[in-house]
Amino acid sequence: MRFVLKLGIGLCLFLGLVACGKDAAPSPNAGPQATTLTAQAVYDAFVNAGLEVFNPHAPLAREAAMNPPAETFSDNLGFNVKEAGARGGQIYICKTRESCDLVADFYQKAKEPRCPDGDCFNKYRYRSADGRVLVLLFREITPETAAKFQKVVETFASK
Repeated sequence: MRFVLKLGIGLCLFLGLVACGKDAAPSPNAGPQATTLTAQAVYDAFVNAGLEVFNPHAPLAREAAMNPPAETFSDNLGFNVKEAGARGGQIYICKTRESCDLVADFYQKAKEPRCPDGDCFNKYRYRSADGRVLVLLFREITPETAAKFQKVVETFASK
């Protein structure tokens, strides 16, 4: 009888330790799980919204000198837009609103003198509600298409 009692207690202790080592299932009232926002997720949202984007890519080496310092953003992705041919835009994900302010300021100061208004490569700039997503679109995109991008960008918030 003592053996059975000791075995029962040992089994309960063992199962208790095993159960403590496993991740608890999230409560149904716990809210959404935190995830890391990526530039690819923003690009995918453009695709899901029916925007004609293609060729998601890291910035080309020749573009590196025209990009803000890497420490100002956590993720970056270039893409093309059908109506703009070989041009499109870039997505920046920043850890803070202030970091994205630095990226936006960089592009504001990087205007090209060969363009009539001095701004060839980022006529449209859109930010998420929390300021951590910045999307730059080239001038070849129509205002109507740019407005569709803006609607998608504004849906992103801190995650």
